[in-house]
Amino acid sequence: MEAVDQMAEELKRNQNESTSIEDYLATVKSRLNKKYMKLNKDRERSKIKCARNMKETHEKINNHMVSVKKASASAKRSSPESTLQAEDNKENTYSENEANPRSKQVHRVKRVRIKYSME
Repeated sequence: MEAVDQMAEELKRNQNESTSIEDYLATVKSRLNKKYMKLNKDRERSKIKCARNMKETHEKINNHMVSVKKASASAKRSSPESTLQAEDNKENTYSENEANPRSKQVHRVKRVRIKYSME
């Protein structure tokens, strides 16, 4: 609307001068084309910028998820319970292999806690 108002004012000013309507319409058309082209460029730039931002965000999210998965996997490997179970399994396997070299399955031994009471 602002551009139309400016054009109307210019038309009023140009009536005093002897300019043809065709010339005026040609200048108005060229101005509108320039503005349209500028808006199109700006729109394309903003599309590209938005796509870059989305790509960077997705990469950050993916990197974060990978690091979380690695951290949880290393936490599982390094937790005291898992290391104790692995040591128990090694001991059980070794003792069974000595007794029966062809054992088919390794059975895990349950831990038993003994409570001492002082009376």
